[in-house]
Amino acid sequence: MSYAALIFSHSITPRLQYICDLLSNYYGLSFRLISDEEKYIKSKDPCKINYSYHRLAAGVIFIHSHVLITESYVRSVKIECFERL
Repeated sequence: MSYAALIFSHSITPRLQYICDLLSNYYGLSFRLISDEEKYIKSKDPCKINYSYHRLAAGVIFIHSHVLITESYVRSVKIECFERL
């Protein structure tokens, strides 16, 4: 199966899966989640996204993960907005 990007996360949770499904439907593209760090690093995929706590490789999109995605309960979260300069 063809997909737009390979996304790495140390844990694939229902919330992360939901976000990937939402993005797939919104953009009409498929995203593949992977939690095997070694396979991710060795992958030759042209578009890779690292959603974890640390960088794995140079030249890869890195998004620092948030604990909210790994939690399994509902709680209030303070959202801070700011202007980008």
